[in-house]
Amino acid sequence: MTTIILTVLIVCCLVVCSAFFSGSETALAAVSQSKMHALEQDNNWRTKIVNDLLEKSDRLIGSLLLGNNLVNVLASVLATKLMLDLYGFLGLFMQQLL
Repeated sequence: MTTIILTVLIVCCLVVCSAFFSGSETALAAVSQSKMHALEQDNNWRTKIVNDLLEKSDRLIGSLLLGNNLVNVLASVLATKLMLDLYGFLGLFMQQLL
């Protein structure tokens, strides 16, 4: 019973990590270059960090996508194992429905 609860908690944490990766990708893709430039002129230190990240946007987006894929695959593997443990072979079909 303890391993089931632990697995569910880990899967939930992985879903939160996936949301973080997806939100970061969306935020960095939607950022306004003109707004960032205007804020950087006001010596906003956070804008400097964002602009530094955007200079390497290809690597950043690639890293975010890779991290998101790794987290999603791990969550899927753990969810499949959990369903197999709970429901046996029928758990494979039930996991696909989730």
